[in-house]
Amino acid sequence: MITSSLAITRFLAQEYKPALLGSTPFEQAQVDMWTEALRLEVQPLTRTLAYQALGHVECDANEHAYVYTLLKEALKLPNNHLKGKTYFVGGALTLVDVFFTLM
Repeated sequence: MITSSLAITRFLAQEYKPALLGSTPFEQAQVDMWTEALRLEVQPLTRTLAYQALGHVECDANEHAYVYTLLKEALKLPNNHLKGKTYFVGGALTLVDVFFTLM
């Protein structure tokens, strides 16, 4: 059984649309790099903010503002990377673009 949304997406990409994983070995490495960076650095913060906003986790305004500040800081790297670009890697949609959109 596969329960991770990233693992499921990667599996479906391999089976039905391999270009989503990158069209060259270098692009594939870049897709992996960006996906891991977003999964480890950005996703936990977005999840925390969502849990706070929905009342699943109690917090005060200062704590919420602190996590929000951390998220803004974590988004600087992907934001700077995407300046002047349409996609994270190469000239076509890849798994990392889909993952970033769904976070």
